[in-house]
Amino acid sequence: MARNLIFEDNLILEDMVRNKIEVGSTVVGFVENCNSDMTCMVDLSDCKGSCVIGEIELVLGNKKEVKRVSALSRVGKFSYFKVIEIANGEVVLSRKEVQKEYLDFVKNRVGLYRVIDGRLVNMRGNDLFVDIGYGVIGIMGIDKMAEVKFNSPELEFNGLKELKVIVTSHDNNKIGLSHKELLGNWEQIINQFQKGSAYIGVVSAVAPFGTFVKLHPNLIALADKNTVAEVGDAVSVFIKDIDHKSHRIKLRIVSIAKRNSERDHSVSFKYIDDIEVTSDWKMY
Repeated sequence: MARNLIFEDNLILEDMVRNKIEVGSTVVGFVENCNSDMTCMVDLSDCKGSCVIGEIELVLGNKKEVKRVSALSRVGKFSYFKVIEIANGEVVLSRKEVQKEYLDFVKNRVGLYRVIDGRLVNMRGNDLFVDIGYGVIGIMGIDKMAEVKFNSPELEFNGLKELKVIVTSHDNNKIGLSHKELLGNWEQIINQFQKGSAYIGVVSAVAPFGTFVKLHPNLIALADKNTVAEVGDAVSVFIKDIDHKSHRIKLRIVSIAKRNSERDHSVSFKYIDDIEVTSDWKMY
């Protein structure tokens, strides 16, 4: 599989051979260390460069601590940099300028409601932080991930890295993202299931009148009351009926496949059809 070079963690040593060291050019560098002033010292293959803390990350406002953490986290990694000055043999670099260029591309060329590649890099509270390329971070609320409710998001998304996302907003430097639209609507999803067949699902909630089972990231169905199944259990379910008019499925739990403490919580997202990803921006 070809490396997707919009993501910095896909860069390797050989990528530095394309470097053209001149003002305004974009280069690949390896951050060797970060000094007490939070200036990153960068190996550019044929020469060295430096990137001060204010140029390491595109963030809103001052947010010095965010920039400090970002500077420290780049040590030992490859990154893209823009050459902003060459003086007395010193190459002055900016990672922020590369991110600004890419952000402008996303805002003005990609536009809203287009599909792009992303990588989940962090989760805090009900927000997921997604790298959409060159270290530019977009934010996606947990409710934008799928239609279903996630009981334990930290466990559900354990192991999930690459995903496709839709750009829903780009106010100032803030990129809003969504994912659930790519998983399909009722008509597209229900074709995967048949009445009279059995499937594996995950118990998402237990109520006095029945057990809710997640069959797909965008589909939850109600099973008959079961006194054994618990939230998080993987269960084998039999489809008793599919009501296309009301968009409801009736289930019966046949058996428990795996207990909550034993099951793999990672989510396997299956996208609808073939999704065209916008990826025509060239760095070089």
